[in-house]
Amino acid sequence: MKRGTVRLEVGHRIDTYLPDANNENDYLVDREAQKTVNFMGIWGVNEQDRSLQESLRATSARDRGIVDRSREHLVAADLAIVAARRRLLRMIKTMQQGEPLKEVSRADLYAIRAVSRICDIADFDEFIEAYRRDALASQA
Repeated sequence: MKRGTVRLEVGHRIDTYLPDANNENDYLVDREAQKTVNFMGIWGVNEQDRSLQESLRATSARDRGIVDRSREHLVAADLAIVAARRRLLRMIKTMQQGEPLKEVSRADLYAIRAVSRICDIADFDEFIEAYRRDALASQA
């Protein structure tokens, strides 16, 4: 990391620390590591994730924050992403129908910690319901 300045779209400038691995230096891709260690050749999950996020293309100039995911190929490791997207889509439908979101009115839903379990429950909501007590108990 090195000190640097980021200019936001609205014109403001922020002094911050910038990562050494970035788009300009191809995220310090190590071609040998790419052949022998990991597919990306980029050290660290954070840098790998950032490289993908920063290279995504928007659907249009007007919708710069919306990414076209129609050709995306998710795998089993992306199950949390699939579950989160499905949940967000259900929330959107609920709002479109004029119904209140339980997530907004129930602050206790945000007081849950991560739960790590290996089980045969495929549905995210069913998993949360099954292990809700464990998640709430871990707050102590």
